[in-house]
Amino acid sequence: CNGDGVNDCGVWNHQMSMCANQVYCGHHYKFPDATLDQSCRCRRCHEPSFQGTAFGDGKLINPSGFNAMSWGTFQTWADHMDTCAPWVMPTDDVALQNLLAYARHRGYKVRIS
Repeated sequence: CNGDGVNDCGVWNHQMSMCANQVYCGHHYKFPDATLDQSCRCRRCHEPSFQGTAFGDGKLINPSGFNAMSWGTFQTWADHMDTCAPWVMPTDDVALQNLLAYARHRGYKVRIS
């Protein structure tokens, strides 16, 4: 998915009920997939056109510098809507303040859920 030659997808996490490596992978069934593993495919979110946007911001894709966790990209629970918006979970109030300040500085829109 990210062009490094390593297969990033193809593993279903049964414990979490979603594809492993949510940063790069999503559940996208295509006939004749016989297993959930086979339905874990690369997301479209790593296109060169996303450089310079929140979709391609490495600090949001891997937010450990903010004391936050990445939950991949935002999608509805039923997987009806799949976006490239980074879904970041701050671990405390200070992390939330830092993330909001970073987003404001970069001109990003923030959707609180």
